[in-house]
Amino acid sequence: MTIRVHITPTLGKYKVLNLRPEHIQNLYITKLKSGTGVRTIEVIHSVIRKSLGHAVKLGCIIRNPALATTPPRSKS
Repeated sequence: MTIRVHITPTLGKYKVLNLRPEHIQNLYITKLKSGTGVRTIEVIHSVIRKSLGHAVKLGCIIRNPALATTPPRSKS
């Protein structure tokens, strides 16, 4: 559900090779402004980071662009 509802509508238009940190960071900013909770954005970040990490492991991309982003953090 996280991928279908939160990630694909924004990042689905990019090929993995063309995905840049600013695309991912803009997703976090847009989600936060639209009222999405910080914890949900943390989950989105985790899914993106792990997925792109797997793409690195498979040799599809050289580096993980999610590692260059800063998701919002909960205040607890």
